[in-house]
Amino acid sequence: MLLPLFLIFWQGLRMGWWPTPFEHLPDAAYWAEVGRLDISKVRLGEWWRMATALSLHADSQHLFSNVIFGSPFIMLLARRIGFGLMLAATLFSGMLGNFANALYRDPGYASLGF
Repeated sequence: MLLPLFLIFWQGLRMGWWPTPFEHLPDAAYWAEVGRLDISKVRLGEWWRMATALSLHADSQHLFSNVIFGSPFIMLLARRIGFGLMLAATLFSGMLGNFANALYRDPGYASLGF
């Protein structure tokens, strides 16, 4: 459950759920701009966006639906192969999905989330 809790905490920081002492952090629009999966930028060499987009969510509903429906699968995978391999497999599969987006989507396409 640490991974979903971390994602919820990160979303809260990014969206400004707690005004103090985190008011100095950039707003959600900044994080979306610098971390989203922007196909044009990925094709120009910004490959890390395939990973950073996985930690960003459009809104709280998007985050909580991912946590509610994804957590059981991630927990089962962690029990089966271990926590470290689960993290690696989850990151790799998410990046692979974003790589497929980069290959097959139009250059103007952008997305957030897992």
